[in-house]
Amino acid sequence: MQETHPAHPLETPELLGAILAHSDKKVVTANLFLSKRWFLVGQEILWRSLEDAAQFENMLSLLGELVVDGPSGGPIYNRLNLDGYPHVDKWKKFQKYSVFIRSIYLPDLHLYAKACALISLNRPFLDLFPNLVTLHYDEGSDSNKLGLQYLPLFMQPSILRFSVRLPDFHGCLCTIQVIETIPQRTPDLVYLEITSINLSVEALVALHQVVGELQNLETLVLPPYRVVGDIIDVLALHDRIREIKSKDVHGGRLHRLAGSAHTGQPYLFPESYQTLEFLTFCANAESATKLLEDPHFPSGIGGLHLEMPDRVSSSIATSLLLTVQRTCTSLEDFRFSDTAWDSSLGNQHFLPYSTFIPVLSIPALTVLHIHHHCPLPWTAGQLTELARSLPLLQSLHLNENPVDARIQPSAPFPTLLAFAQHCQNLKSLGIFLDASIPFILEESEFLPFRLLQGLHLGLSPISQERVEDVVVLLTRLLPNTCNIILSSDPSSSNTAWGEVVRLRDLLSRVQIRVRQPTVAVGMQTTQAMITTDVQADE
Repeated sequence: MQETHPAHPLETPELLGAILAHSDKKVVTANLFLSKRWFLVGQEILWRSLEDAAQFENMLSLLGELVVDGPSGGPIYNRLNLDGYPHVDKWKKFQKYSVFIRSIYLPDLHLYAKACALISLNRPFLDLFPNLVTLHYDEGSDSNKLGLQYLPLFMQPSILRFSVRLPDFHGCLCTIQVIETIPQRTPDLVYLEITSINLSVEALVALHQVVGELQNLETLVLPPYRVVGDIIDVLALHDRIREIKSKDVHGGRLHRLAGSAHTGQPYLFPESYQTLEFLTFCANAESATKLLEDPHFPSGIGGLHLEMPDRVSSSIATSLLLTVQRTCTSLEDFRFSDTAWDSSLGNQHFLPYSTFIPVLSIPALTVLHIHHHCPLPWTAGQLTELARSLPLLQSLHLNENPVDARIQPSAPFPTLLAFAQHCQNLKSLGIFLDASIPFILEESEFLPFRLLQGLHLGLSPISQERVEDVVVLLTRLLPNTCNIILSSDPSSSNTAWGEVVRLRDLLSRVQIRVRQPTVAVGMQTTQAMITTDVQADE
């Protein structure tokens, strides 16, 4: 029998699927009814990823009936009748589409408790999404455990990537149950991310037991100050572990460590961490030094994040960083944090520039992040020296959100010029500078940032009198696409910074329009067509 070939290349399912997979969902929807083949391929693409609450509700609508005479507009869930549902035919329809789903970004499940309860009680099959690969649940409440009990409904054995934000409760049973469910329902995880404002010691103990069972794990992400000795210990002989990281959803505030969560010295073997590329370790300086000096420590790692559970003095920090310099000769990414809560809150330790000189001598460094409870007392000259020392930097964050911001920064705002001149590869810069004092912009030429995508100014002070000068400097320095990110703390400085952002955006838009020749047509402005005096080829 002779094979039939599609009349047009776009009728080839594989090619069509590859094109539509990189198209906006609105484009896919608009072309859904061009042909039967486009419909079959397009519907699979549309159901492949549920990325927001509206798409999640669209999935739930398969199990009920939309009320015709209900409130028009608004969320689908408000018009969904689930009384007496789901019927057998509804489950069949649900199963038809659920096999397409590969990724789900769950909304706050507490808002969909009725639907989740019905699914839990009536589902005819255990695995609702047999081909699900990625599951995110980052929208739950930090202060409310409601909705968390429904999360296991969506945890499938096929999942390889799972991220969850857990509520801030000490010893919360729901939190511990979710953690204990992970290896039972998702045993083949390669990526696990657990974030929380304050993950309890009880939850950490449960997590310690869980990660030991996930033998395929390649990346583990935990809240700050939770990658402790026991976690390092249990992962030491995992064959595939590449990254152990921390992620802060707390906004740089103080992190509380309850009990003795940070105690315990990890023990390494000759086979430990053969595939490791990035390590985060929360320990005091003595334990961290012991780990770094262990003969079996993976000294070839490219990334290291040291988190201090107690505030450290300059001399102790310098000694620790000298060990880092001596041991980790291939570092490209180094991070240092000591913003944990300290019982002696008056115990402030300022870290002078000289503390970090050992790290600045690592020539291949592309990422340097420092988070400290006090502002870094570094001068403009020292920051300029740092910029010269690390020309390959792509991401630099120098404590833009100090926990105690009552002390003014030592460097004035024009210090930004040094980083624009010497660190041309920078894509992200976070820095605590003083924009409240007068400064004069010299008319000499200077290099703007080429690649900067985000300027994080955090809690940097600014006065209303300096707004215009700051806007002029930023307009000359920043690419038009660069975002200015500020602290969420309400303050007079934030009001002034809000005006800076507004004026700078306005100036950027005006400059773009000025560079584009336009002609007036009636009351509208349209871009002029510019052509060269060249004849087209015949």
